[in-house]
Amino acid sequence: MKESAIIVRKELKYNTLKPIFISLSVFFIIFIFFGFSNLSKDNSINVMEMYLPLIGIILITPVFEQEQDYGIEQTIRTRRTNFTVTLVVRIIVRILVYILITLVFAIFLKNNGSYMDYKTIIPQSIGIGFLYGSLGVFFFGITFNLIIGYLVPILYFMANSFLGYEKLKEIFLFRLKYGLDLKYEYCFIVGVVLIILGVLVRIRKSR
Repeated sequence: MKESAIIVRKELKYNTLKPIFISLSVFFIIFIFFGFSNLSKDNSINVMEMYLPLIGIILITPVFEQEQDYGIEQTIRTRRTNFTVTLVVRIIVRILVYILITLVFAIFLKNNGSYMDYKTIIPQSIGIGFLYGSLGVFFFGITFNLIIGYLVPILYFMANSFLGYEKLKEIFLFRLKYGLDLKYEYCFIVGVVLIILGVLVRIRKSR
């Protein structure tokens, strides 16, 4: 428990702050195109379903970034803390930070007069961002290339934006916007599987 607390503290201090600041660029894009106050139902859904989940890519994907430096990876491995435990705690911290940011932003919109249905919009937004991030973790894990880790979920976002439900069918994400049945639970299930596979591959390759 004490070792996990140390990992969490170091993760927040040295690794998570950078992607949090980068995530502010998403807020800036949202502000430029939509503003933050008195958003209609359609605009609130656009913000929460299409754009805010991009933060999941920024926060969750680069979980193996430290290990790209061979010296840092060896330092991590020589510590008493298990390497697998370090990765798992790091991922959990980043997911929780992402969820917290989403919740805070949703409450902020609601308090500024924008439409917000917490029961549908929040799990949908978190589910999509979690899936984006897990795709990034998986492809980062199997290629050990951060650019590819970022690229794959971005391409998935673009496919959803331009191809629509007619082309993507069951893997289409922006279901709330078009009044389709929500399937965010599948985003969480698939996301967990992808993260587990990405971590296992990364651990196996690093031995």
